[in-house]
Amino acid sequence: MADLPGMIDFEASGLGPESYPIEVAWSDPHGHVEAHYIDPAPGWEDWDPEAEAIHWIPRHLLRDCGKPVAWVAERMNAVLAGRTVYCDAPRMDAFWCRRLFEAAGRDPAFQVGSFWHIHPDPSARLPYRLVTQILERAEAARGGRQHEADSDVRFLLAVYWLTRQAMKEQGHA
Repeated sequence: MADLPGMIDFEASGLGPESYPIEVAWSDPHGHVEAHYIDPAPGWEDWDPEAEAIHWIPRHLLRDCGKPVAWVAERMNAVLAGRTVYCDAPRMDAFWCRRLFEAAGRDPAFQVGSFWHIHPDPSARLPYRLVTQILERAEAARGGRQHEADSDVRFLLAVYWLTRQAMKEQGHA
């Protein structure tokens, strides 16, 4: 796969207004995925046990293995500068991206966009059977479980790629 749109995904401490990013992953135009745990910034105290039950990332792992917010922000800017990266939950992912960059005292050098603006709606033009196959194949390509940032990025990439291929084969390019 080459010339793919970049994808991004965040996992977070919860869903509330005081939640913060705890893991981020993104992809490059060739489909390579990079992911990092994030050591919570000072003042980031909000922790929702229900969110932890979904993403399975214990808080101590972030303190032990997470990268400092400034390092993550600098790395993201170095790799993503000038690009738009797409996510399936743009309101929340953009919120957590802002939280990360505000805590790092930096501005992002990239944009976060909606996956739904670049992804063709396969259900409108493809048979249900084929859409189901695309989702099953994308799930197999995930390489992990749902709510792991890198796994979710691989899933989005696979859905995008497989849908485009199916639409070309069906004459909907």
